[in-house]
Amino acid sequence: MARREDPEVEELVEAAGEAFEAEEFEEALARADEALARDGRSVPALHTRAAALAALGRTGEALEAYERALGRGKDDLDLLYGAADFHLGD
Repeated sequence: MARREDPEVEELVEAAGEAFEAEEFEEALARADEALARDGRSVPALHTRAAALAALGRTGEALEAYERALGRGKDDLDLLYGAADFHLGD
């Protein structure tokens, strides 16, 4: 059974996703980090953080972030797709 997210964490993850979609990658990273400060196990926050780092060209940090996210969410299809995309280099 999937773990339910804290509503505040869900809001922060949503804000991070919106910032990412708007190509505001620093803002996406900040909101993802804020969500992770509240719940370090949030797979959506871990994924958004990794994607934002990759978009910012912070490849080494993105690799570590994807590894951390995959450690928590190995069954999350969005995460698996994002990690594969990152590793294949678009």
